[in-house]
Amino acid sequence: MALTILALVFSLLAILVSGFFALRQVRLLERANMFPVAVDMFKEFRSPEFKEKVWTVYQLNESGTEDFEELPPKVKSDALAVSHFWDNLAALVATGAAPEKLILAFMGGSALACWEKLWPFIRTERQRRTEGTYQEFYEDLVVRVRKTPPEQMMEELKLQKISGKRPFPKPPRISTPGIGSRQVEDGEHNS
Repeated sequence: MALTILALVFSLLAILVSGFFALRQVRLLERANMFPVAVDMFKEFRSPEFKEKVWTVYQLNESGTEDFEELPPKVKSDALAVSHFWDNLAALVATGAAPEKLILAFMGGSALACWEKLWPFIRTERQRRTEGTYQEFYEDLVVRVRKTPPEQMMEELKLQKISGKRPFPKPPRISTPGIGSRQVEDGEHNS
């Protein structure tokens, strides 16, 4: 009888330990799946084409309208591309498919700046739609950024800073045969 109870206890313990490690493995896989998503979003965010579209968004208040439909075709296309980028990224953040801390810390300020310019257009579009919804995920991202601004998120991430006057050690002296030696300047590459 005692042996049966002991065997039962060990079996239950083995199930619990297996469950713990299975859950841990699932979480690790989820994080691994976030990496390609983050890389793709950063790639687009850093592209010259996207930066050009963002610049167009920053000029929207000069357009004299608050309606996407009244914008010139190129301006409308750029504004919608930026708005949809943020909405798509925000959907990934809201569902846990993209790392929230990373997105808020690195892209939060840009998301907020674009929102300030796009909000009148988004509001007009919401009024036009019977369900009254449009860019809901983007708005959620903006709320998250306002609750935890990028500076605060970077602090929470405990990003390290270089202290002192010279951020890196003094560059070495190089010697070139036939020319002599000289000090390598900051940012100069020895090729």
